[in-house]
Amino acid sequence: MSTYIVRRIIGLIPVLLGVSIVVFLLMQLVPGDVAQALLGISARPEDVENLRRSLGLDRPIWVQYLSWLGMVLRGDLGISLQQRTEVLPFVMDRFQNTLILTVAATIVSLVIGLPAGVISATKQYSVFDRVSMLIALFSNSMPAFWLGLMAILIFSLKLHWFPTSGMWPVVGERTLPVLLSHLALPALTLGAASAAYTARITRSSMLEVIRQDYVRTARAKGLTERTVLARHTLANALLPILTVVSLQFGYLLGGAVLTETVFSWPGIGLALYNAISFRDYPLVQGAVLVVATSFVVVNLLTDLLYSFLDPRIRYS
Repeated sequence: MSTYIVRRIIGLIPVLLGVSIVVFLLMQLVPGDVAQALLGISARPEDVENLRRSLGLDRPIWVQYLSWLGMVLRGDLGISLQQRTEVLPFVMDRFQNTLILTVAATIVSLVIGLPAGVISATKQYSVFDRVSMLIALFSNSMPAFWLGLMAILIFSLKLHWFPTSGMWPVVGERTLPVLLSHLALPALTLGAASAAYTARITRSSMLEVIRQDYVRTARAKGLTERTVLARHTLANALLPILTVVSLQFGYLLGGAVLTETVFSWPGIGLALYNAISFRDYPLVQGAVLVVATSFVVVNLLTDLLYSFLDPRIRYS
């Protein structure tokens, strides 16, 4: 197991290197001039050129990349051109907010999707099965920003149950109930789409397992249906479910840009959107590097969980 973990960590290096190269090159293709954006359209050409020289933007691309890579290896992601602060502390602060939203959305997904998938599988072709799969199809088809806007319209503007945006109120106490009230709508918006995937994959995996011989043997031994479902069916159907949930979790950690933008949630997705619009090279590159690292770590933890859920899986 330890050898496998070390090998996966070493394999992280070329992945992150490739990500950094792709992001760096893509940022060079974004139209506009950073120096011009910082100084404004009325700035004199010589001032713009001096700022470009001071930022190192007049050097060849490969020199700029190697300079930035050297800073990264020293633990320095640079200074944000927009925020005028160090990139690493700013990104980690925003990443923490996205992590809170991601965990909440994943909990919503499991609470809704897992029971719906199990019941649909045990009552195949019933009214509940057809209705729940229809709702899942609807949730998959609806864009996240539309669901978010509808949630704000109904639950915030009409019913006044939840705040419209933000993570904390502008004025007032920052307590856990206040945080949960701001978290409810964005978590439900993100969790709705994830719950649909979870329900469909749970139903499919349960239907595959429920027809196995050992399930019929468990019923023949006189075990209750609840015990058969919990200990023999669901337990053996968890691997595909875990795969989908971990991929959704990694995707959300990358920043649910649309949802964070609609709800003005101060996460890494909203920070990336603003940074790309401003051509904030250091912030975009640092944020993407942190996101890529988190995604690979989530995949590694998922692989390790496989061996605990299924004793037949061994890593050497």
